[in-house]
Amino acid sequence: MNRQNIKRKMSDVELCIALAPEAGDDYRLAIQVMTAFPDYAKTKFRIVIEHLIVTLAKKFKVDIENLDLYSSINELYECQIIDRSLRTDLHAIRLLGNEVVHAKLTKKHTSDASVEPSKDSGAGDLKSTVAARKTLLGIFESVFLLINKSEELPEITIVEVGDITSQQTLWKAVSSIDFEAKMAAGLILEAQSLAPIPQGVLIIARSEDAHRKTTRKMAAELYWAACVISARVDRLTLVEIGQRGGEDACLFSFANTEALYRYSLLTVDLAEGEEHQRRGVKALEVAAKRGYAAACAQYGDFLRDKGQFGEAFELLSNSLAKGEISCHAGLGLLYLEKDYSDYSQKLAEQCFENGIASGSSHCEYLLGRFLYEGKELEQDKERGKALLKSAADAGHATASHYSALMVDDKLVKHVQGAFKQLYKKLKILQEPQVQKVRSGVTKQGRNDPCACMSGLKHKKCCGA
Repeated sequence: MNRQNIKRKMSDVELCIALAPEAGDDYRLAIQVMTAFPDYAKTKFRIVIEHLIVTLAKKFKVDIENLDLYSSINELYECQIIDRSLRTDLHAIRLLGNEVVHAKLTKKHTSDASVEPSKDSGAGDLKSTVAARKTLLGIFESVFLLINKSEELPEITIVEVGDITSQQTLWKAVSSIDFEAKMAAGLILEAQSLAPIPQGVLIIARSEDAHRKTTRKMAAELYWAACVISARVDRLTLVEIGQRGGEDACLFSFANTEALYRYSLLTVDLAEGEEHQRRGVKALEVAAKRGYAAACAQYGDFLRDKGQFGEAFELLSNSLAKGEISCHAGLGLLYLEKDYSDYSQKLAEQCFENGIASGSSHCEYLLGRFLYEGKELEQDKERGKALLKSAADAGHATASHYSALMVDDKLVKHVQGAFKQLYKKLKILQEPQVQKVRSGVTKQGRNDPCACMSGLKHKKCCGA
């Protein structure tokens, strides 16, 4: 290992990769899944120590090629490469992995009782997985010092995957049929989908987008499970289910309103025709018809996009009366629909202004953009800029992005620069290519006698 490449500050993921590059992906994956699948994380931890053992064996030239993991650990101990404490930690991780694979603790090769995990830490216990990670971090530090005896141990930071309370909530949700657990876990995953990925957890192309989509999908599944649990369709007889229009109809009739709404938020914008999208639209409709204010606003926007303006106006108005300020934006956009019978730029602008007065940064963004562009409303660039800046300062991400690209002319300058480069290339290609003739050499005419003395014209001989 090149000691100059060892950083004085690094995460536990980076330390793992520095010690055994082959173990990096396994350790990252273990961190990703330990929240919902602690058992699987333990098997990955076991694979990580296998790579570490190979690293140590190569470094100190110990032959372990034909040995299993248990024997390899003991061989390093017998050769005085590792001490008793490190051997104990390595066996502890090995046994946890074995416990998962074999469904019971493997004691076949264990002679030291101190290496056995506590009976209280079962293979499915998230707490024991978190403890195993701490043990593994200690192993990383010990192996680093063994390989780099003259190096100072770097300052290690732990890549966070959520606090233990959140992890326990998620694990409970996966393994139980409790409505409250499913809802709480869904909310946690929704929050995690909005948070940036901790550095070192994922190193793949478009990882942020993949993380967001995957986490939202998991949250949607939990919300749907909460809908199914709360509906309690199992309490009805087959005759009653048939009389109510089938199992799906019963489910939407009796499912918890908030669960339906939260499920719809994550699924209604999926590709049209997908099963989750169809369910999401139905769930949103049911929640709106029950008078859930936020659902009324969302479903009103959905109906507006579908051209059902009358129903959209009724839902948005009712939701606004219940205090849902996001409906100001929905009504403003509705009044700007040119196919709407009550189309009115003045009323649209008034709706946006009412939303701004109520504290809606989204209304600020919409009004600012429409005024700046001058397409939907009469153009007023200066006022539009001011509103966009105010929305961006309030934390509206789209307003900030739009201002940077359009208002600050970054996009325009970028496009202009690209066109200039393209124009230069086209100009070069279109310029006539002048044939260069060496000075002192007479160019052979096509109708002149060929210089090879064949008696033919140059164009029918060497110039053909």
